Amino acid sequence: MAVVEKTQYKGFQIKVVVDDEPCNPTQEYDNLGHIALYGHEYNFGDENGLTQSDIEAIESNPELISLPIYAYIHSGMTINTTGFSCPWDSGQIGVVYVSKEQIRQEYSRKRITEKCINFVENQLQSEIEILDRYLTGRVYGYQIINKTGNKIIDSCYGFFCPSEDVKSEAKAIVDNIVKTEKIEKIKKFEALSQIPLPY
Repeated sequence: MAVVEKTQYKGFQIKVVVDDEPCNPTQEYDNLGHIALYGHEYNFGDENGLTQSDIEAIESNPELISLPIYAYIHSGMTINTTGFSCPWDSGQIGVVYVSKEQIRQEYSRKRITEKCINFVENQLQSEIEILDRYLTGRVYGYQIINKTGNKIIDSCYGFFCPSEDVKSEAKAIVDNIVKTEKIEKIKKFEALSQIPLPY
């Protein structure tokens, strides 16, 4: 695993690493949105190989809440729902959508208000941001190395968030380890102090 950052913290070493085998969020997460993509060039959608008219039908359907999916392709691919400034290497490749009926069932709502639509659109956008992290290899993990530097004592992977957040999570684990060590030392001292002195 490629190391993104090394940090010394309270005697321990924290490594933030790239997760080489992250789970595919479109397959393993219970996402709200359904991804539909143009053509057969892309295979990470729930529906692939759609035509332009198929996508337009989804976007114009009043019973669906949808956002466009744009891609920028240049030595790799990154996606978002807002578009890219480059007119040559970017463009719309599909949509992410959810039915209003599903929203009613999912959130026990009778009416779909503007506030509800905004909430759903933010959720769809967040799901595309997570998928983008998967596609661009920005999924991380941490490893905590013991004080002698020869053993991984804790690790966790699959963080779809900035590496700084992963480091903060690892620091919280170290804080807990240090706290536990202190408690164990106190207990040991208290136990020893209760041993009667020999005469």
